[in-house]
Amino acid sequence: MMATDADVWRVAGILIDAYGDDAPRYALASVDLLLERGDLRLASQWRSVSTAATVLLRERDTSRDVVH
Repeated sequence: MMATDADVWRVAGILIDAYGDDAPRYALASVDLLLERGDLRLASQWRSVSTAATVLLRERDTSRDVVH
């Protein structure tokens, strides 16, 4: 089953809650493991999660820099 975009963003948010700034690296570690096992489809999904986590963290950091 393919993950939806909403699934990817939801998992990225969960990883950030659990691992903070390390969330993208955690997802990439899953990618490496899945590639070793030959699961290209799931590895691709976890790569998407890593990218989404990076975007969310960048947006979070940018929003903290805004001065009101």
